[in-house]
Amino acid sequence: MSIESGALTATETVIQDPRLLPVAYSEQYADFLIISNRPHVLSVALLSAIGRTCFASAKQVSGACLAPFDLIVIVDDGMDQSEVRHLQSQLQQGKAYFTVVVADNEATRQCWLGQVDSALCIESQHQQGNFINRILESIELKGFVCIDYADIYSVFCNMGKGYFFQGIAKGKFRVFNAIDNALGHFASGSDSGSGSGNSGDIKADTALMVLSGGLNITLDEWESALSYLDSKLPEHCCTMGATKLLADGLIDETLMVSIFLNQAR
Repeated sequence: MSIESGALTATETVIQDPRLLPVAYSEQYADFLIISNRPHVLSVALLSAIGRTCFASAKQVSGACLAPFDLIVIVDDGMDQSEVRHLQSQLQQGKAYFTVVVADNEATRQCWLGQVDSALCIESQHQQGNFINRILESIELKGFVCIDYADIYSVFCNMGKGYFFQGIAKGKFRVFNAIDNALGHFASGSDSGSGSGNSGDIKADTALMVLSGGLNITLDEWESALSYLDSKLPEHCCTMGATKLLADGLIDETLMVSIFLNQAR
C-alpha cells in the first residue's frame, strides 16, 4: 500500500459495504494502518505483512481511506488539537474497522475514551513501537497455539483503558520470570505501562498473553504461563493466550512474554 496526494491507495480491492462481523476482508489476511506523526519500524518477523501495512500521518487521513483497513493503530505522541479532532471526526463515519490508540500520557489517553475500541497509555516511544509490533505479530505469526484477528478484536473491543507489558527471561523457570519481569514494571510505574500499585491490584476485564520465542517453547510452558497470569488477575477476567515463533530467533533460549490488559469502559 502507498500514500499518494494525501490519500491511501490500496493494492487490493476495496469492499465498500461496512463489515458486520469482526473478521478481516480476506479470509486469510488482515490489513493494518498505523497513524503516527513519527516513523515506526516493523519487526523482521513482520516482513510478510509489509504489503498489507500502511503508515500515514494524522493530516493524511480521510474517512474514505480508512475503509479498507481492519486494524487501525493511532499513536498520539504529541498530535495537536486540530489533528486529534480531524481523526476523531473521520473515525465517526460508521465503518466497522477496529481502532486502538496509544497515548504518551494519561491526559491524552482520556481525550480518546469513547472514540476508539481501546486506549493505552505508553510513554516511551520504544515501547510504543514494541506494542505495534507485538499486536501485529500476534495476528500474523504462527505458533502451536494461535489467535487471529477476531480473537484480538474480542480482547480489545469496547475496552476503555489498556496496558501493555513485556518481559524476557531464560532458564528453567523462564516463563514465570518473564511474566514477573513484565508485570514488575507495572508495579514500579516504569514506561512499560502506566499505573501504580502491585500486580495484586491489577484491574482487568480481558487479557491477552503471547509467548514469543524459538522452537523450544513447550505446551507445558504455555499452560503454566496462562495459569500463572490468571493467578495475578481478577477472577472475572477473560484471559486468552497464544504462542508465536519468531523467525529471527528460532533456536534462541530466550522467551519473550507480551501481556495486553484491558478494562471495560
